[in-house]
Amino acid sequence: LKLIVALVSRLGRALARRAGLVPMSAARAQSSAYKRLGGNSHPPSRTASQYCDIPADFAKVDSILRHLQQTESHDWLGEITHCCTQVGYLLLQNYNISRFNFYNYNFHLIILTGLFFAQRIWSSLWRVTQFSDAHGLRFACHIVLFLVLLDSLYCGMQLVLKDSFVGAMYLATPLLSSLLFHMVYLKSNTNVFTAELFSMLGRCVYHSLETAYCVGVLPIKFLQYEYIYFDATRCMILTAFVTVHSFLSLFCLELHCLGSEVLQQTRMLGEWRFIPDSSRLKSIYPKPAEWSHHNCPYPRGAVVRCNGNYYEAVATLNTCSPTSLPQCISPIAFVLGDSKRTKTLVLLAILVSTAALVPLILFSNQWSMYAVLLVPN
Repeated sequence: LKLIVALVSRLGRALARRAGLVPMSAARAQSSAYKRLGGNSHPPSRTASQYCDIPADFAKVDSILRHLQQTESHDWLGEITHCCTQVGYLLLQNYNISRFNFYNYNFHLIILTGLFFAQRIWSSLWRVTQFSDAHGLRFACHIVLFLVLLDSLYCGMQLVLKDSFVGAMYLATPLLSSLLFHMVYLKSNTNVFTAELFSMLGRCVYHSLETAYCVGVLPIKFLQYEYIYFDATRCMILTAFVTVHSFLSLFCLELHCLGSEVLQQTRMLGEWRFIPDSSRLKSIYPKPAEWSHHNCPYPRGAVVRCNGNYYEAVATLNTCSPTSLPQCISPIAFVLGDSKRTKTLVLLAILVSTAALVPLILFSNQWSMYAVLLVPN
């Protein structure tokens, strides 16, 4: 309770200082009043040396405030690095197909796919145009987005004119899928206690599969010439590694921005136990309430009804749906339940993906192509 009170108070003072409502001297004077919560309303004056030792609770508040300040700004460097890495995978696939015969490269497709890989950056710029008060910045973002749209339409029309209806369907597939994912799936997560967690995992899985499609399917479909020979097995192996690398890269990027919130939501997922004997239950709980995300989190021992069945809350806090598959909830809780374990497992996954490249580098005649995949790791 002390931690919550102190956090709310310090956040309020920080916002007031930003708005110029509270002078810095008054804010420093008020901070000493929270040294003794629940004490007298007018504590005796103390010297500054008596407050040198900051309690552990206030150290936690400071760390939370620092994290909130860090997440206020978008991680542009991470987004640009992730986008450049995906473009590098695309160029590597083109090299795998055509080697250094650059006249066989479909540059319209490369430019269009590169702009598509930067969709997260364009979305951030669009949000800037909606919420920023700086007119110059909004104008610059509008110009950039207009040029991106114009270039995308030009490259797309060049590809469609060459390959007609079938080519248009291949190009429209990732666009339609992206619209459905963002407009339907992400907005369907109405449980505020789990929305950020499952949205983050959904973005990581979806965008990694999206990268696999753009790297593994589109370059093969839009070949410049039909007589080009390429090794399909090597293309599939490269696409598999690209999918894993993209997932790990985006997963690290998402955790960098949403780490504390996601870890907290993971700890509150909880667990439900199915109650098969409903007749005995009715004698103890005459009318169990229907499960609703509005009533989350449920404490241990709470009994709810969901889809005609009865469930009992097992964990201390329970926010996931009783009908959620334990096979899905348990791995998520294991991986993201502890920050140190999460970091260890991510590093282990990167190590395994790197070790899997070693045999290909040693024994393949195309070792240089696999060696390039070590760079993103």
